Amino acid sequence: MLPPFKDDVSHGDRSIFAIEAKSNPKFSPLVKGTVAMIKGDYKLIYYVGYEGHDGVFELYDLESDPEELNDLYSSRKSTASELENELLLKIKVVNQPYVRRD
Repeated sequence: MLPPFKDDVSHGDRSIFAIEAKSNPKFSPLVKGTVAMIKGDYKLIYYVGYEGHDGVFELYDLESDPEELNDLYSSRKSTASELENELLLKIKVVNQPYVRRD
């Protein structure tokens, strides 16, 4: 039996990031991929570089919606904005070594 995903150990306000970017060129800034960030009970998903979906965000409350069926991005603007800013800043920092300086 696998241990539960969520245990009694608190990770505080630490954010957890995951990325899928198989089509993104290696050793370059993120231009195509999907980034997910989990913080507390929330999961924010960001799509970048996909035609018709570029720059799209989704927000889920994993505690009340573990199957991620109810996108809260439009209805929880304050939470969405806070998480969005953190995720975009993290992408900017990670992309920094690959930005050309002419």
